Amino acid sequence: MNAADQLMTYQAFWGTYSTDSSRLTVTYHIIGDLEPARTGRQATRSYARTGNRLVLTESSPPMRNTWERVVELEALPDYQRDVIGFWQWVSAGLFNPKGDNLQSASRDASVIVYTPAGLMAVIYLPPPGRKPIAGTRPTPEEARALLQGAPTYFGPYFVHPKSSALIRYQIGHPDPGAVGNALLRNFEIKASQLTLRFPPTMLNGQEVRNVVTLKRLSGLADLWPEFHR
Repeated sequence: MNAADQLMTYQAFWGTYSTDSSRLTVTYHIIGDLEPARTGRQATRSYARTGNRLVLTESSPPMRNTWERVVELEALPDYQRDVIGFWQWVSAGLFNPKGDNLQSASRDASVIVYTPAGLMAVIYLPPPGRKPIAGTRPTPEEARALLQGAPTYFGPYFVHPKSSALIRYQIGHPDPGAVGNALLRNFEIKASQLTLRFPPTMLNGQEVRNVVTLKRLSGLADLWPEFHR
């Protein structure tokens, strides 16, 4: 599959939503999208739910997707609860052991979500200022420009409290070669801030770590209200 076909069959966006139970519709209010032209727009889908299955139907282009709910963990460890929630990207940079930021990074509105079901997802978008697709179908060059530098994936995650580490496994990724990879991140939570520290690497002959800072948008009580009843 070439880059243009890949982008036409792949979506990565996040935001808020609202439902209309009388019309059986759900409307997405898009905050961040891999295709920058869709940022700030709304998208409406019809829905039907039977048991743990949710069917979403869109009219243009005609498409129907069936989803099955993943149930929450039966035994949720205490040390995992603070991690759960939506976290929005704030900043990132490559830091040396002295704490100096040697290379800052910027991204469009991006998020990580850790769910009570033990699954997580990342939507990291490239920096602001990206060019939208000029026509109805992207050129290979446009598709590559939008896909590069945009890690978007999902999979299970595990929290290791003694080492303050998160291990994330990629089971869904636009790059088939990345499926099955395991990623280690050390984490620290202070109030509503999450800091992720990557394993060390080298930059211009010195050791650095990529450090990402995120802010909490929601937590366990929002994603699993029944847990607090």
